[in-house]
Amino acid sequence: IKERLRPISTTHTEVKFLLEEELLNEIEELKALMSHQIPGASFKDLVAFAVKRTLKELRPKEPKIDVKKSKVVSKEVARAKKVAIAKKSNSIPLQDQLPASVVKLKAKNSRYISAEIKRQVWKRDQGQCSFVCEGRRCTAKHFLEFDHIKPYGLGGAATEENLRLRCRVHNQLAAVTTYGAKKIAHFVPRMR
Repeated sequence: IKERLRPISTTHTEVKFLLEEELLNEIEELKALMSHQIPGASFKDLVAFAVKRTLKELRPKEPKIDVKKSKVVSKEVARAKKVAIAKKSNSIPLQDQLPASVVKLKAKNSRYISAEIKRQVWKRDQGQCSFVCEGRRCTAKHFLEFDHIKPYGLGGAATEENLRLRCRVHNQLAAVTTYGAKKIAHFVPRMR
C-alpha cells in the first residue's frame, strides 16, 4: 500500500503508511535509546528527531575558517604587496612576486567542483532547481545536480557564477538544447 498524505489544516498533515516488522523494531530501539532525552517519546517525536539529525548531517556545511592559516596568508599577502610596490619599476609580474602559498595557479579546467563552491551555489539557489519557465520556478528539491551555465564541454569553468542547481530533467534539457538530442542520447539510455 502506498503512503498517503492528507492535509488536515494549514499547519498539519496526516501521514499513513505501513511499516515492516524490522523497521518497527528499529523505531522501538530508537525509542529506548532516546528514553533519557525524550521520555515517553511518540512516533512523531522520534521522526522529528531523526529527520532533524539527518538533515543536519546531509545539508551542505558552512566552511570552517582556519583563523591561524588566514592570518598567515594575510601577512604573506601584505608582505608581497609591499615587495610588488618596491619592484613596481621592475617588469616582473605581480603573480611571480607572491609567495607560492598565496598564489593560486590557474590549473587546467576541470570538472571538479570544490565543496566551498557547492555550498555557495546550494545556498544561493536555496536547495531547489533554478529552472524558470514563464515566470514560474521549478519546485524540484530532489535529484539535484550542479549544472554548468556555459557547458564544461564548451570551456565553462566550475565557478559559482557558472554553476546552478538543476533537477535531473532540467539538466538534461539544457544538455539537449546545447548539444542536440542525438549526441545526448549516447549518454542517456532512456533517450535511445
